[in-house]
Amino acid sequence: MTTTISRQAHNDDPDKFERLFQLGITYIQALSGKVWTDYNTHDPGVTILEQVCFALTDLIYRCDFDVQDVLANQYGIIDYERLGLVAHDTIFAPPPQTGADYERYLNSNIPELEKIWFQPDEEYPYSGLYQVSGLLQRFYRQRSTNQQAISAQSKPLDHASVARAIRVAYYSVRGLNEDIENVTISGEHEVALRAHIELSDEENDANHIAAYVYQATSQWLRERNSDDVSVLLESLLSISSVVSVSDLELVPYQPANDGDSQPSLPKHASLIMPENQTEIGITLIQNQHALSLDAADIMIQIEQIREISTATQQQSESWYELPTGQYRQLNSYESIQTLFPRNYQLATKLINRYDPKSQAERHQLRSYLLLFDQLMANFCEDINQLPTLYSIDYQG
Repeated sequence: MTTTISRQAHNDDPDKFERLFQLGITYIQALSGKVWTDYNTHDPGVTILEQVCFALTDLIYRCDFDVQDVLANQYGIIDYERLGLVAHDTIFAPPPQTGADYERYLNSNIPELEKIWFQPDEEYPYSGLYQVSGLLQRFYRQRSTNQQAISAQSKPLDHASVARAIRVAYYSVRGLNEDIENVTISGEHEVALRAHIELSDEENDANHIAAYVYQATSQWLRERNSDDVSVLLESLLSISSVVSVSDLELVPYQPANDGDSQPSLPKHASLIMPENQTEIGITLIQNQHALSLDAADIMIQIEQIREISTATQQQSESWYELPTGQYRQLNSYESIQTLFPRNYQLATKLINRYDPKSQAERHQLRSYLLLFDQLMANFCEDINQLPTLYSIDYQG
């Protein structure tokens, strides 16, 4: 079945060219119907009316772009800071209200913390008092602010200073009728990963797979609700190129001469990452042969995976993803005079035969159309300058 386009469809949109043209003819008939009776396309007045309707529809088209298209530069990027536009989550960011809000706030403001728990007092849950437990990172990397520093220096964390930092950060945003009752800071219990992992034949980057194995295990340790490693096993099997996992275990990490091993997985456990070859506890097998692993390369790839994961999480937690746009050359247009029919000779630069009368008529028509051209130019430039309305750039 064929679909036809109705000739009267333009009547549904008052901004269509046909609708504007019909409205213009109606006004002409009402105002000068006795002296102007020819409304065919060869009439100069009708031609001018067509150009006016075209200009109006062109301006309506330019004004109908999405806001992000108006703000975008030639690369489609919106420089919100330069344009003086601030995201609403920055303007209206509310202070923390719940324990979960405080956990997110303190985790983002205290780099020494690996994780923090804000829980109401168990005996008086509605008293407004919180019990705070903080879990330290294995090491806090203190980087020098000197731009010439070429290495990072590690040092053990001070529990008292971290507890003070928690209280200071909390008191800067806390609500009325609430307070911290107690702050407990605990270090991490370090565990090592042991496993035999078989890879498919097409895998050719063993260090890449090892990095994903360590990252997935570390994430499971942070989010686990029980010591059942079946969830961890499923996570490892979901990694691309991993065929099977056997002899999977997490054992307490104990340096030499450091006492007996703990019998079970501690509540707050941190996975030892393979910073050197001796700390690689997993074996990757391909075609019944153990693959060689490089601890330095594994650590580099683990950091890359963490950066991608952190960026993705921050983007998902954002209230609203700031949009980009499509660049539009809004101040560029073609003069109305050049769109007139050829017989008016407005766009003709060279005339074979000089005719003072016809040239005077052309100049007269150009002067009349100049008003429309100037209005068009001004309007297009106004639209083009909309991004600078709130801009912090000085417009001299």
